[in-house]
Amino acid sequence: MNFYLARHASPDPDRKDLPYHIPPGPPLSTQGLSEAGELADFLYSKEVRHFISSPLERCLTTAQIAAQRCAENVLVNPDLMEVQPGESNADISSRMCRSFEQACLDFNQDSPFAFFTHGTPIAVLLRSLGMDAEVLKHFCVFDTGNPLPPAGVWEAEQKNSGGTWEFTLVFTPSTQQNQRIPT
Repeated sequence: MNFYLARHASPDPDRKDLPYHIPPGPPLSTQGLSEAGELADFLYSKEVRHFISSPLERCLTTAQIAAQRCAENVLVNPDLMEVQPGESNADISSRMCRSFEQACLDFNQDSPFAFFTHGTPIAVLLRSLGMDAEVLKHFCVFDTGNPLPPAGVWEAEQKNSGGTWEFTLVFTPSTQQNQRIPT
């Protein structure tokens, strides 16, 4: 079984009039739209057929571009939302794990699914699924300490039922490839 964790593409940095953590949040920038297109091609090549997104516009638009490329629809899940004020890592873990468990039940390995969410929720889910904290820390080098760049993707693969998860940073859009990539 495998699934993908995609971070939203680059939002419009000039939209400071929209709160970052509540819908709609800022839309994608022109660069973000390009990144989302590259991400769509990548997920198409991986035969992803299930797209689950945060309701924030930057995630939802990223997911819609990818889903359209794959001729699929997007499910919106508020549990994939950006970190909320006062929310603890335990709270984030609870909602992200709930979403993950539901997606596993709903899609039961018929084809991979992709979550479109935000940097911190991705980091928390990776830790909740068993990624070593020091390994994750090594990857938190992207803008403001995120574990992947905008429109970047982690693949999580479980080799056998109930086994441990293996994680690989599998996609970085060309507009982000000049950033420091951990080795």
